[in-house]
Amino acid sequence: RTPVLMENDDDESEIPDLYSEMVTIGSVARVMERNEDYAEAKQERGKLTPLETTFIKNEGRGQIKIGPNVISTRRGRAGGYRVDRDF
Repeated sequence: RTPVLMENDDDESEIPDLYSEMVTIGSVARVMERNEDYAEAKQERGKLTPLETTFIKNEGRGQIKIGPNVISTRRGRAGGYRVDRDF
């Protein structure tokens, strides 16, 4: 799901107030990048990374599977597979 954009002055952030520092640092970094101050923005992004990790760890809903995708065909037979019969 993508968050709703904050376009008006009275719009409220979907991010809880507990993470206001993350929002502030991310906003400052975004403004610096728009002003082409890339070195300073990179420093701010460095501060932002651990905050984002904490946010995702605490607020993530676990909808994305982490790890390899194992696909089961459920086509096994007691006698094993035979190419001429099974495929």
